[in-house]
Amino acid sequence: MNWFEENPMKARLLIVFMILGFLELTARALVYVELLPYQPYPTTRSPEFRDNIDADVGLWRYPNAKSTLYESCLTAEFESNSFGAMDVERTFRSDATNRAIVLGDSFAAGHYVALDERFSALLEARTDTEHLNMAVGGTGTLFEWQVYVHKALQYDHSAVMVFIFPYNDFIDNKAMTSYDGTDRPVLARTGRSV
Repeated sequence: MNWFEENPMKARLLIVFMILGFLELTARALVYVELLPYQPYPTTRSPEFRDNIDADVGLWRYPNAKSTLYESCLTAEFESNSFGAMDVERTFRSDATNRAIVLGDSFAAGHYVALDERFSALLEARTDTEHLNMAVGGTGTLFEWQVYVHKALQYDHSAVMVFIFPYNDFIDNKAMTSYDGTDRPVLARTGRSV
């Protein structure tokens, strides 16, 4: 009696894995010789869109940058204005009576949503009040405060809207969650009581 007869279940699994391996190698060979079409789907944005470029807040977007995020289920376009905000072009000074600063993370920034379809743009269109969107994805409330102090205060405004996503906004304030290697303000234990 041989190994295949003594281990019928293992033998069947081995054959299945060998067939799958052969199919994978065949597909890769067909792609390599361009007989089978292949569309890669990278899952990250180009590094030219945002990085540790701001001395005050760390993570910020490059001015007038464009980036495309490819994922298997969608493609998203990202674009920043000359200030580095994902917003239309704005002036620092305004004669408008009402002008709001919008702070938050990715859902406030409008990731995966066209600029004119984000809620800040819809609010602006419906209320005739400028809503300057300075939200940045993957950030917490401490970062948003720093964006307000070091970025948003440069603009005339009469209101501030802070959008909080309870699931991760406070978690993102901890040092251990700076998962993408970018600099941002975090809470650290000092041993002092405030």
